[in-house]
Amino acid sequence: MHPANPYNKRRPDFALLASKHPALAPYVTTTDHGSSIDFSDAAALRALTSALLKEDFGLDVSLRDDRLCPTLANRLDYLLTALDFVAGAEGPLRVLDIGTGHVAIYLLLLRHLRPEAQSVGSELDDVSREHAATVLAVNDIPETAIRLVPEAKGNTLLGWLDDDRLGVDSWSLTICNPPFFGSEAEAAEARALKAGAPPAGKTAAHNEEITRGGEELFVAQMVDESVKFGTRCRWYTSLIGRYASLEPLVAAVRKVTDNYAVLVLRQAKTARWVLAWSFGADRVSDRVTRPETVIPGTSFARLLPLPNAFVFQPAEAQTLQALRAAIMPVLVSVGLATGDEEAVELAPVTQSWSRAARRAAQREAASTGAEGDAGAEAGSNAQPGHGPAPPEPLFRARLTFEHPSAGGEGEGQTGAALRIDWTATMSTWFLFRYTALLHLVHHLSSELESEGEIGLQTNVTRN
Repeated sequence: MHPANPYNKRRPDFALLASKHPALAPYVTTTDHGSSIDFSDAAALRALTSALLKEDFGLDVSLRDDRLCPTLANRLDYLLTALDFVAGAEGPLRVLDIGTGHVAIYLLLLRHLRPEAQSVGSELDDVSREHAATVLAVNDIPETAIRLVPEAKGNTLLGWLDDDRLGVDSWSLTICNPPFFGSEAEAAEARALKAGAPPAGKTAAHNEEITRGGEELFVAQMVDESVKFGTRCRWYTSLIGRYASLEPLVAAVRKVTDNYAVLVLRQAKTARWVLAWSFGADRVSDRVTRPETVIPGTSFARLLPLPNAFVFQPAEAQTLQALRAAIMPVLVSVGLATGDEEAVELAPVTQSWSRAARRAAQREAASTGAEGDAGAEAGSNAQPGHGPAPPEPLFRARLTFEHPSAGGEGEGQTGAALRIDWTATMSTWFLFRYTALLHLVHHLSSELESEGEIGLQTNVTRN
């Protein structure tokens, strides 16, 4: 569960909750072992969700018995994960929820988490959209915060991203919890295959659970449409309910962008996945885009993108001070650092660390006597004040020195590591950019080993 999820470590006290919200009381059973409810009872689920929305979020929400009852912990997990992709992004937070449902649950929770957010929820079902409008009105939520709209023009999923009626020219995020199944038979089969305790009570309407082609075709359409809108939206995301859908959907995403992520959300015995993709140059940290643990060689590992972070540790444990003292002169020598940065922001326009570039710099230095300037010009982290625009960087990355222990640096502590986070690629020449970053890492390692200072281990650690 996401660490910011309020239900991550706190299980609801059903008896206490029922004492405050009488509508829940008939569904709560209390024994010597505590209180519980029957999660296979749809009415109990609705009563619990309404009570939690009031108790934890201050919201008065009436749930219909013929529409999907949202499980709050699951919805929060997806929403918090999606928000991680745009954390720290400039500009207002604007979110489009595709298929917002009869209580616009994601947008209600988003308003609690990020009150400044500007949200639009599209919903093709008139009954659901009208009920959601009532929920917003009861809770005094203005249209400037959450706006409900019908299906986009032309039966598109993402059409509202450039609809003039909204007057919005850029978006932060799209979210979507699509119908999982392609038919009633498929849905029934999936429920029958679930082992163990009875599944949560079925409350979904037909259009909330079933769509032509299932979630695979639904999300594939979203991927196709996103190409048109490109960087108009920073990140496109969707929840995926079936593992079998991931392989074809990741293949569809890889055809249009290399900037994507696949993450798993686990709660109890239920697993869901988040597929996210972007056409922007900015790269999000692996701490967001990659699972904490990846088992090499598995089908899931093959779905993941290349890592954006590389962690290197010396063969012999070093203090932060010693590692920094060894690395910084190498970076200075190729014009990528001045020597006094805490974190080095890399934006080279040439591979100044290559053997050919260093020889050229040495020849120029010998002929001009400007040894200090040659490397800086080659590395090109400095920006000229006049003249033509500087060339496009090969990539942008951040180099930091870190200690693996939670306690921080500490005087004399060993075990320091060099971390390089790829923060942006500047063109569609993805493999060339990726190779350039690997060449830089290789150069750092070979320089240190040749000088006999620190044997830097060059194996990539996926974080």
